[in-house]
This record gives sequence, structure tokens and C-alpha cells, in this order.
Amino acid sequence: MGECHDGMIEFYVERTQPTDDLLSLNHLRSICKWETTYKHILSLDNVPSLSLATFVALYSSKNDCKLITADDVEYFRS
Repeated sequence: MGECHDGMIEFYVERTQPTDDLLSLNHLRSICKWETTYKHILSLDNVPSLSLATFVALYSSKNDCKLITADDVEYFRS
């Protein structure tokens, strides 16, 4: 779920299977979609948030988790 601290929403996710790789591009895109949907439902579209997908995007100097690529994931892993 999400928590709000100091005007920012933090999203936490966990693996449903022990072999799931949360840093796979597919999982990160899923997290990003979930984050976007959840914020919209709660009318928090303009509130900054931080999820694993958003963090990977920021690490690659991108401001939107929808823009992450496989190269960004590899850069984050390295």
C-alpha cells in the first residue's frame, strides 16, 4: 500500500513468489502502472511519490517511471 510522509507518497511492494525479480523491467512497469492508478484513484496525481519503479527512473535521470527501459534497469543493477 502507500504511506504519506512529509507531502510525499511512498509505495511498498513485495514479491508474491520467492523467485520473482522485482527489478525486472516487467515488474517495474507493473509497479509503475499500479502507482499511477492508485494515485489517480485517490486524486493524488500531483503529489510526488516514490516507488521502486520511480527510484529506478530517477537513478537514470528520468522523471517518470513510464519512461524506464531495460538499459535503465541494467544501469541501476550495476
